[in-house]
Amino acid sequence: MNVPINAKRLRATLPEVVERVRKGTRRNLLFQYRDKDLSFRDCTSFAIMREVRLTTVITTNGHFRQVGFDVLPVTRPRRSRKPRARE
Repeated sequence: MNVPINAKRLRATLPEVVERVRKGTRRNLLFQYRDKDLSFRDCTSFAIMREVRLTTVITTNGHFRQVGFDVLPVTRPRRSRKPRARE
């Protein structure tokens, strides 16, 4: 039996379902790593990264390494030195 899909309704409810799943994942991460002093924002990033299967991040935030992500160091472009004015 084929049930017609109401695309408008699906678009309206899908983000809510995804958000509910992510919320549960964030909460689980907060409890799993409660000794790490993670923020809600950290756990949101972890949940999304795991969802899309990212394993490597470029960041200065050490929490990503603590929970098992590969962290690439942030490098800043070298500033060109201005020649000193001679007196």
